[in-house]
Order: sequence, then C-alpha cells, then structure tokens
Amino acid sequence: MTSMHEATAQAAETDDVASLEHLAEVRAPGAALRVRRRRLDPAIIAFVSAQQVLMPRQRLFTLGHGEALEPALDARLDQFLDRRWFGYAAWRADLLGLVALARRLASGPSLRVRIETVASNSCRLFHSDQVALRMITTYRGPGTEWLPACAVDPQAPSRHDNQHVRDMSRLQRLAPGDVALMKGDRYPGSDNPGLMHRSPLAGPEQPRIVLAIDLD
Repeated sequence: MTSMHEATAQAAETDDVASLEHLAEVRAPGAALRVRRRRLDPAIIAFVSAQQVLMPRQRLFTLGHGEALEPALDARLDQFLDRRWFGYAAWRADLLGLVALARRLASGPSLRVRIETVASNSCRLFHSDQVALRMITTYRGPGTEWLPACAVDPQAPSRHDNQHVRDMSRLQRLAPGDVALMKGDRYPGSDNPGLMHRSPLAGPEQPRIVLAIDLD
C-alpha cells in the first residue's frame, strides 16, 4: 500500500499543468516532469501526415539568444520544408510558440532544436538525457513513454533488455500534441538522475515526427 507521503512525493515528481507557461514548475525540487496536455490543430495533423516521407530523418540546429527568433527559425526551416504545403503555417506557428517559450525558460546562451522523423526502435531502452532540461512533443505517432523513479533501479546499468526497470506497469505515455518539459542528468544542483523515458516502438509504416528542444 502506498503511504500518503509517498503519494505526495510521486505527484511532485510528475504532474500535468494548466498552461504551457506552467511547465516551468519542473524546476521545483523533487520534480522531474511537467506535461501540458493538448490537442493538435487539424491543419497541423494534415501537414505532418503529408510530410512523414518528405521530412528529413533528422534536422538539428542551434538558435542563439541574440538572434531575432522568427527570421532565424524561418531560415532554418526553409532549408528543408516548403511553405506552400497546406498546414505549414499552423505547424510553424506552433513550433515558433514552443521555441519562444523554451527561450524564455532557458538559462543558457542558446537552444538546440531537433526535428526528427523516427522510423526505427533505436531508442527503445529507458534512459535519462545528458542535458539540463528538454522540451519534447510528438506531432505524429505515439508520444514519449516514461517511468517514475520508483519503477527503475538506479543502481542497475541500462541494458538491451531493460532489466533496470522494476515495474513496467507504471509506464505512462504522452499523447500526440502533448508538450513535456523534463529534467536530465545535467540539471544544476540535482543529485537525482533525469527522468527515465524512451521512444515507443515505431517502424517505416508508422513513422513518428518529434520536436525536441534542449534548454542547457
């Protein structure tokens, strides 16, 4: 049976928030994940569905805090996307809003932005990231899966068989469109490992389109 104290601690570790701005609550001691639940605009769904084959497997770029955000982001996107596609404007607006939020929350000089089409199971192992904070959302396909700290043995090494997982029944998953902000191993002043998470199973027939922003 879970005690009241344990339940409170678990609620502080991972929690949903009422707005995107409240994702900043992940900075609280004991917190590891904050999630804003939301539904995607149908125009965004149409755009990413059309782009699942055309979008590069991975596009990684850096945005410095000294750069004007909109022109800097557009310059990166124009390298691999066509603005004329239906739904592009809605997707771009959503991306711009998340990057702008990440910039407000970040303490470092730049953001690392990754837009990725995932069609493999290369990240099926539960792991924590070597970053301070990571914002993530899935535009197409199943969202990121995670486990609370109590479900993982922190002393066991991560192996190909996920044997460091104590209790897979505690598995939780983001829905498409949900935005999460999670702590990584490099979060300042934290003695705890970052949130244990993984990409769900994917394949060429059901590729995922994911946005990740590192806020070091």
